[in-house]
Amino acid sequence: MSQILFLDDNIFLPLGMTNTFVFGEKEKKLKNRAIGFNRFGHLSDYNKLSYGAGGIYSIVEDLFRWSQALKMNF
Repeated sequence: MSQILFLDDNIFLPLGMTNTFVFGEKEKKLKNRAIGFNRFGHLSDYNKLSYGAGGIYSIVEDLFRWSQALKMNF
């Protein structure tokens, strides 16, 4: 089982985190994704953050669900 499927099946879906996912190569462009700039005014290179914790995308409501689950020993 891939790590992405594990997170989906065991954390995101059971908690109702429907707007949270792990970035993968198939998601080359993410609709409405916030991007930033480096200190020189150039677009930041988000490919560096496509693996590990930096590759998990979420919204505030889903992060709240995660926080509540941690408090309740999910």
